[in-house]
Amino acid sequence: MAENTALTGTTTLSDATEYHVHYLDAESGKLGHETFALLAEAERFADSKLVSADCWATVDAVPAMGEGRAAA
Repeated sequence: MAENTALTGTTTLSDATEYHVHYLDAESGKLGHETFALLAEAERFADSKLVSADCWATVDAVPAMGEGRAAA
């Protein structure tokens, strides 16, 4: 969950954040999805998928699901 700090105006994410990369696989034409614990890893992966002008990739920071929660 994001929390705002009034003095600096910055937003920090808690340790319970994971990074979802959605991308278009240029070779197969299919959409793909990968999940990473670290933003730098997610960004490197997303960059590696940008091999042509038709490719795209997004990186989204989302609250990590706890072990006791089930996906809907």
